Amino acid sequence: MKNISFFIIIICFLCTACEKQEYESYKIEAPLNIVRLSLSPNSPVLIADGTAELKFIVKAFCAVENTRLIQKEVDGEINVIEKTYRDTIEVSAEQLDSSQIKIYQKDGTPVDWTFKTTDLSEDTLVFQASYQGFESTPRKVALRPAPTDVFEPITVPVIFHIVVPRSQANAYASIHAEDIEKLIDRVNRVFKNEIIHAPSSIDSKITFELVTHDPEGNELKEKGIDRVEVSDETSINSYIKSYLIWDINHYLNIYISDFTEDQVNLPAYILNNGSHLEMGDRYIRTVNNISDAKYYSFNEVAVGLTRSTYYSMVQDNKGLEDALGIFYGLFPTYYGIGVGELDDFCDDTYTAAYSNMSLEKWTYQEDGNHLYKNGNEIYYNSYQIMDVYGPAYTITYDQVKRIRTVIENCPFRMMRK
Repeated sequence: MKNISFFIIIICFLCTACEKQEYESYKIEAPLNIVRLSLSPNSPVLIADGTAELKFIVKAFCAVENTRLIQKEVDGEINVIEKTYRDTIEVSAEQLDSSQIKIYQKDGTPVDWTFKTTDLSEDTLVFQASYQGFESTPRKVALRPAPTDVFEPITVPVIFHIVVPRSQANAYASIHAEDIEKLIDRVNRVFKNEIIHAPSSIDSKITFELVTHDPEGNELKEKGIDRVEVSDETSINSYIKSYLIWDINHYLNIYISDFTEDQVNLPAYILNNGSHLEMGDRYIRTVNNISDAKYYSFNEVAVGLTRSTYYSMVQDNKGLEDALGIFYGLFPTYYGIGVGELDDFCDDTYTAAYSNMSLEKWTYQEDGNHLYKNGNEIYYNSYQIMDVYGPAYTITYDQVKRIRTVIENCPFRMMRK
């Protein structure tokens, strides 16, 4: 019986191997039948300070054909016919002769793969690429002068409350002070714009500082860390709300505990002093005084991280920047079905299609009669903190202005030294 079964399996395997698969991968061979060229700048905005760097991605697309055998029912009979499918697919970079790719401005001035300038004679630059007789669609990049804003330096005192259910003490034992210091150090490097020369990023003049004393003036055993053990029956959220929120006017409270999910919210209040924060469809309350703002859960005034999220941040040495971005009013710069936002209200960022789970993204496209932010397809490599699956290196100028608007005008976000 086993031999017969084995024989049947072999026959099925051979039949399957001879069948032409419906989704067969295309094999592109020279000569390439190129039909389209694409040029993408990695930002819609460039600060013309001679330091900020605009980079480009050039892609070529070729036409391919593939003939498949398909089953088609005609008058109740099943017939096998040949059908030719035509498609346009991307040519891999290895198949292109990079020496023949030319990038230039509207007037024909050649441009390197990395472009920077101090020339503000025009408000907008237009870039184009050519390859083997094909030209890309022109791409516009807005030029901005070097920011002249005189930002007041802001220091935000930070305390990490590690709330440990008694039976899980071992699981929290590897939360070390030196790892938290590294996370804060990276956050500060990002907020100070020290990692890369992105096209529109700036120094926010915001510094996060781990505190050394509790609100009563007692010196902490570990800088920036408050370890609290609770019984397994304790409601973590209620306990924090009742006993563990340090003065929200002077401390940024971050909690690591056995939450079911991360807990970080956008601002819910703004002072009625003429300030404005674009929130789209989200409701933000206007209050005359800070005392008029009320909260009912700790996550309205603080950041809550699951233990797994914290360990992921330590392993990847990034991620805390993203949470702080949301806390201080930044929207995600990606969109998909049920996730992200169509617009983050910052002109110097792209909004990516969420489906692209890699460093390289493409902008979200036109859908029916609605043209979403950034319009036509643009490919770019992620670099700022609200990009999904990105390295979180920088904060753009518009994002910095938004964050500082929140810190200056939004109750429960105004903590500072």
